[in-house]
Parts: sequence; C-alpha cells; structure tokens
Amino acid sequence: MPSVTGSLPAARAAALAAGVGLAVGARAAPAQPHVVRGDGARQTVACAGRPLVVRGHRNELVLRGACPRVVVVGDDNVLALDSAGTIATRGRGNRVTYLAGIAGRVPGVTDTGAGNTVGPRR
Repeated sequence: MPSVTGSLPAARAAALAAGVGLAVGARAAPAQPHVVRGDGARQTVACAGRPLVVRGHRNELVLRGACPRVVVVGDDNVLALDSAGTIATRGRGNRVTYLAGIAGRVPGVTDTGAGNTVGPRR
C-alpha cells in the first residue's frame, strides 16, 4: 500500500490510503435514475433528487420530492409529481401532473407520443 504523507488534506489522504482516487475539482457523478418497469403498478416513489424512468403500461405512480428528470415510455400511465425539472413522454394516453417546477420554474416538457397530457395539478 502506498504511503500518504505531507500536505494533502486529510480527506484526500484517507481516500488515497483506501485506494480511492479523488480528482481535484471533480464533480460527483449524476445520480442513477430510479426505474419503474412493468404493467399495472400502483406505488409511491421518493425521487430524492434522482431522475425517474417509467417503462410500462397502466402504471399509477405518486412521485414525492424533486425529480430533476422524468421519462415515461409506454401507454396509459398516470403520474402525479410533487416537482420536476423536465418531463418527457413517449407512447400514448399518458397523463402527468405536477405541483411545481424545480426552483420555481415551469418544467420543460417533451412529448413524442400521441394523446399524452402534461400539466399542473389543479
């Protein structure tokens, strides 16, 4: 194991000693998305700052917290979001509602399907 000495900050020195490299000025890797796969699921998901991908049909999901990006691929899914940065729908008949955008902005919406609706919850 290499010796750690001298002027490195303690956290970097400990990381090096453990065999973990920390690049100076490096950014953390983006959060891995939470993925919901299947048909007919009914569940509540905590986004906790992670992107969400829904792949399937006839799912009913309540998404708590901030979801920076939501992607819906399938048909007839119903999603109720607390907040989102961007929302993308692919497929048919999906309904996505949100209470707010992240940081007070309206979420960006991309719809490449047919008969999908995305908008604020009333």
